[in-house]
Order: sequence, then C-alpha cells, then structure tokens
Amino acid sequence: MKELIGVVAGLGGIVVFIIWMNTDGNTALFWIGTMLIVVAYYLLGLHKVFGKKKGQTADPRMVAHMSRTAPGLYKAFGESVNLVDTTVKPDVFFGRYDFMLQTLQRLVEAEKYLKKSEGKSSVMLEELSKPQTREDQINNFIKRSHERMLQDISALKTDKGRANKANRYFEEMKQYHEKVYPPNIELLEQLRDADN
Repeated sequence: MKELIGVVAGLGGIVVFIIWMNTDGNTALFWIGTMLIVVAYYLLGLHKVFGKKKGQTADPRMVAHMSRTAPGLYKAFGESVNLVDTTVKPDVFFGRYDFMLQTLQRLVEAEKYLKKSEGKSSVMLEELSKPQTREDQINNFIKRSHERMLQDISALKTDKGRANKANRYFEEMKQYHEKVYPPNIELLEQLRDADN
C-alpha cells in the first residue's frame, strides 16, 4: 500500500511540476510538486536504494555481523593455506585452493566493515588470483605429491606393484588437467618420463 501511495505521489508531483513550468511560475505549485516528490522518494524507499553517503558510518548490524564472522573466515583461510602447502592429494589441493580464494573474497568484503582492517586480504586475493602464482602453487603440489608417490613405491616389493602405483598416480592427476596450466602438464609429463 505504501508503494502505491508513493507511486501516486511521485506521479502527482511530476504532473504538478509540468503544470508549474507551463504557468507563470506559481510558487505554490512548485512547493506542492516538491513535497509530493519527497513523499514519493521516502515511501518508495529510494533513500535506502542509493545507499550510504560519504562520511556516513556503516550499518551497525553489518559491522557486528562481520566482526563475528571475520575470525572464522581468517581461521578457515589459514587452514586452507596450510592444506594447500602440505597436502599430497589432488582433490584436497584443488578444492582447498578454490575455497581459499572464496574465503579471501569474503574477507575482502568483511574488511570494509572492520575498523582494524589494513586491506591485506585484497592484496592477497589479487596475488593468489594471478595465473603465475597459481601455476607455481600447482607445480609445488605436483613435486610434493610425486615425491610422496615415489616414497610409497619404494615400499612396494614387486615391479608390477610399483608400476601400477605410478600409473594410478598419473591417471589421478590427469583428472585435474582442466584446472591446471600447460606448464603444469609439462611438468607431469617430464616426471612421468623420468620415472620410466
């Protein structure tokens, strides 16, 4: 109902302004048109649509929410960084790398509302989103997981068992080719050739 009254008031204000412009400048019509448009502006909630103006403080509810949310996001980000740097499982690596970037994006949004924020999340997000950084992280993962596979192979007793383990490793890595860059694939091929 409020919206309907707002629309009618806004249209009425526009009509009054048009009449005022076509008359000799009756000031009463000007003020009536102005009031109708102001009423429409608030009834339609347009003052909320245009957001906060420069110098206004952020919504206290949003600040409180982000203050509660940010510590969990920082913790999740830290755990993801640790997993990305240590895991030898491709599903964990690629899943956590993507999750790490998503968490960092949420931290960038949260830091807009936090007083003690230094904006480091946006710098980290920019760096981790660079193709070269991702390529380097994937290369480190490939080297680490390949080294683990070689350790596992050395514990096996038969040549067939060692060959099967190596083949499973490279087949599993092949499933993630759409998430890697050509230099990463080249590294995998070099390692496979070196193993043979």
